Amino acid sequence: MTDNDTLKRSPTTPSTPSLRAGANSKKFKRHNEESPTKIRQRREPLAEDITRKYLIMKMEQQRMQETIDFLELERTFNK
Repeated sequence: MTDNDTLKRSPTTPSTPSLRAGANSKKFKRHNEESPTKIRQRREPLAEDITRKYLIMKMEQQRMQETIDFLELERTFNK
């Protein structure tokens, strides 16, 4: 079977995107952008999101600082 035979389709086969064009054709990109179930990213983050990220970052920094302090204290006692 040659490559040309695999690209042929029978008259009963439904139309499918071309393998040569790829799945990222303009038609499918537009369709995905208009999809009602697709989660869209907001262009500007909300103040709540910024605050949440800031609080999480601060808690992580505090945990890291506590770990560093503990390790430094442990090192001084082990000398």
